[in-house]
Amino acid sequence: MFAWLPFLAISSWAASPADSLAVRPFIKANQEFKVGRSSAAFSLLARAAEDGDVDAEYQLGVFYEHGIGRPRPDLAEALRWYRKAAADGNRAAQNNLGYLYAFGRGVGRDYAAAFKWYQLAASSGDAAAQSNLAGLYYRGRGVPKNPALAFRWYRAAALSGNAGAQSALGFLYQKGVGVKSDDKKAFKWYLAAAESGHAFAQVKLGDMYEQGRGMPRKNYPKAFEWFHRASVNGRAVAQGKVGRFYELGMGVKKDLIEAYAWYVLAASAGDPIARSNVKRLKLVLNSDQLASAHERARRLRKELGIRPKGGKDWWVGDLWPW
Repeated sequence: MFAWLPFLAISSWAASPADSLAVRPFIKANQEFKVGRSSAAFSLLARAAEDGDVDAEYQLGVFYEHGIGRPRPDLAEALRWYRKAAADGNRAAQNNLGYLYAFGRGVGRDYAAAFKWYQLAASSGDAAAQSNLAGLYYRGRGVPKNPALAFRWYRAAALSGNAGAQSALGFLYQKGVGVKSDDKKAFKWYLAAAESGHAFAQVKLGDMYEQGRGMPRKNYPKAFEWFHRASVNGRAVAQGKVGRFYELGMGVKKDLIEAYAWYVLAASAGDPIARSNVKRLKLVLNSDQLASAHERARRLRKELGIRPKGGKDWWVGDLWPW
């Protein structure tokens, strides 16, 4: 829930009169990063930051936080540069500083401090900070719980195109939290987030198509499509749902070998329902079918770039509403 604005995305700057005479070190650093010279980019950023370039201050914090151009991350230095950039009015730095406080990275967890920085950036229009601030209001971290304000800030971020906030807004509409329940609006926002690649929204959109919520009737082929998209994103729960659709022939031709293969993927990523389904189908398939299913699972994992993750899906987070 933090904003790590990729360095290579910060490449189009309006040239000031001074820039026309000498390219800013920050821009030179961007150019070095684009061609893979992270260490050179770091050196240029450090020089620009020491000279008071606020963009460089923020990006230097990103480099320190993630160990870019450095042997390893250095959260103490990341905090130092985020604080400097935040004090100089950089909204992304204010948001990232809030994130470090909210999750206790490099500093003791302090939701009140997180709220302070998120609110400052959110009030200036930073969509990521607006979404993060909404999470604090929803969970009551550093501030009393306030579903109405959580809805307000998620909506502001969603309207700015923040996929996480769009997904959260869909969830609030679906559950009727901070706003009257409305499946059609939930569907609208899940769709917006899902089309941007947000895995949780893809799963929820699949659920809505399967259940016929927010639409005239159920649509199993569309449900399968969105579960499959989320599966390609590595979401264990979606992989299990794809397996179920193959097992039952919902929206796709029935195929127990394919079903078993998807259950194996989901089970290896920690999904408990998929583990049960693997055990159940193992009693149904013969030895040749099981061998084929395991080979199919290996091919799927390779084709989709899926690795066993274990534990919960990433979107089951501390400050998201779900």
